[in-house]
Amino acid sequence: MASPIKLLIVDDEQRFVDTLSRRLELRGFAVTAFERGDDAVAHARQSRFDLALVDLRLPGPDGDEVVEILQREHPDLGVVLVTGHGALSDATGRPYPVLQKPVETEELLRTLLRLYAAAAQRRRGWSDAHLQGLLGDGTERVRDVLRRLREADEAGEVGEG
Repeated sequence: MASPIKLLIVDDEQRFVDTLSRRLELRGFAVTAFERGDDAVAHARQSRFDLALVDLRLPGPDGDEVVEILQREHPDLGVVLVTGHGALSDATGRPYPVLQKPVETEELLRTLLRLYAAAAQRRRGWSDAHLQGLLGDGTERVRDVLRRLREADEAGEVGEG
């Protein structure tokens, strides 16, 4: 059995974090959340995360600064940015997916799947065909596909490069 995918959430809206954390934990993620970017960065220096969900507007260092630090220190970390109502236009031009709050759970899961799959492919040297085989035909629940990817990644599975 694979260990859960470790997700770091950095957002100062406690209600949003609580709701989203519960939804993602029910789908097999291990969620750690922080309201401030500096706290999240300090914790990420001690613990490894697979994915991060970061709000653009944070007290202290803003989301862009937090992501810059996290990516510099953890280049394989998959990042999703979130932003509040009306602020999506401020988030264009970034190299990361940006989702608008309130975040639709299935859309977020599909985004996290893409990010995790890309990082695992880089780590393991999987060919596109091997990765596609792990992803399946799109009829399975995202949760099941993520579990299969995690198991292959943790097993050190190597696909044809």
